Amino acid sequence: MINKSSFDIKQALMSISSAFGVSGYENSVHERVIFHLEKYAKEIKIDKTQNLIAYVNEQKADRKTILIDAHLDQIGFVITYIDDNGFIKLGELGRSDTRLFSAQSVTIYGKEQLKGVIASLPPHVKNDSKKTPKLDEIYIDTGLSKSELEKKVKLGDAVLIDSTPVEMLNDRFYGRAFDNRCGVVSVLYALSLLCKKQLNCNLVVQFSSQEEVGTRGAMTGTFKINPDEAIVVDVSFGKTPELSLEHTAELGSGVMIGFSSVLSKRLSKDFVKLAADENIPYTIEVMASSTGTNADPISQTNAGVEAVTLSIPLRYMHTPVEVIDISDVKNTGELIAKYIGRYA
Repeated sequence: MINKSSFDIKQALMSISSAFGVSGYENSVHERVIFHLEKYAKEIKIDKTQNLIAYVNEQKADRKTILIDAHLDQIGFVITYIDDNGFIKLGELGRSDTRLFSAQSVTIYGKEQLKGVIASLPPHVKNDSKKTPKLDEIYIDTGLSKSELEKKVKLGDAVLIDSTPVEMLNDRFYGRAFDNRCGVVSVLYALSLLCKKQLNCNLVVQFSSQEEVGTRGAMTGTFKINPDEAIVVDVSFGKTPELSLEHTAELGSGVMIGFSSVLSKRLSKDFVKLAADENIPYTIEVMASSTGTNADPISQTNAGVEAVTLSIPLRYMHTPVEVIDISDVKNTGELIAKYIGRYA
């Protein structure tokens, strides 16, 4: 039986989303997730690609294996060059929007954490103030000379734009890394709801690495787990004034249940029916030929895996001020728990 434990969604969201853990450097956020995860899992492992994998109950060969996946990494940057004046150039770890960079403060994760700012020309001396800078035109200024800087950081060290998660009004939150730390929190919440259940299935949770740079962790981790079914939790596009509801969902409208050619129609329909039966708010998200999530490689692993996506609506994706509604995180976790609870 899974150990009983209470779970504070808001506290977990604030703690986990504020941790450093860009693609390929996820080990830094593992400790904060394990703090919660160890209350619900029999065994926790970290594999060669930095996936954090939890075997929730005793694994038996004669039972169905269900995988719950949520990627743990966040977008960020890596130092690629330090010029003779001590200015730092960057490479991307995940897709970002250079329109947001000008005059932002950053943290460099080197031998020690080092603060810097992204250099910005004053509008008085710009030739074209409307031009969006390219990544190779962007520099970080730490105030240090090259020789001083090289004592503290090196090529390959990671960089993040500074942002602290903040609770807004009406249960809205903004911060960096809600893509996909809010999905991680929804999975942890689901486990807390299942804590009294004796499950007649093998339940495995994978907080996967490197999703933002090519869904790499999901490929390797799922191959080892070899599940029969997979529930992939991520974020998707929340409604904003310039976007129509055709490709988005309102914040607070519930979990977005995915339909796609790469997903299991049986599972997608089953989750829609379950949400309706349990009065859990939901919307339907159609993604045609692929989902752009870990469900794509997971569904093709080994001899194939039946997969479904459950997504949390999020505004301003891949920025330092991603916005979510905490009710969507809760409803996603509840729907997962209701589905897994069928095996009790």
